[in-house]
Amino acid sequence: MASISISIPLSKIISQKGVKKFTGVATVGLIIGLLISTFAVHTNMFLLSRIIQGCSCTILYFSVYMMIVLEMPEEKTGRALGIVGSSGYIGMTIAPSIAGFISYYHSWRGAFVFIVPLLIFQLFLIHRIEGEWMRKKGLSML
Repeated sequence: MASISISIPLSKIISQKGVKKFTGVATVGLIIGLLISTFAVHTNMFLLSRIIQGCSCTILYFSVYMMIVLEMPEEKTGRALGIVGSSGYIGMTIAPSIAGFISYYHSWRGAFVFIVPLLIFQLFLIHRIEGEWMRKKGLSML
């Protein structure tokens, strides 16, 4: 519900200030949140890390969609958004099984650590992209 309520203002801000920049910030925030979760020694610390992860994932979610909207030609935008959306749902479907496997053979903390190298690789790829995706008028996703 929170993501839906901020979707239009957040998508406008991301498109005006730079999609690449927000994608990098969200990825770093997610890495920090995951590392805090991994080493959390208190419930409040764990909850704070989950809040950081939620905020970072929301920004990352809108950044990915904004990349597609700003980069793809109009006739291919719908198909590209469908592929990305489907990929997200496939990931949400298999993630509990992967996390359960990691938790069973390692620990619950390992499920958080497992994602960090993938996000570091994502940061590397983001920084290799030249230029920035921006819209001066603040294109909204909706």
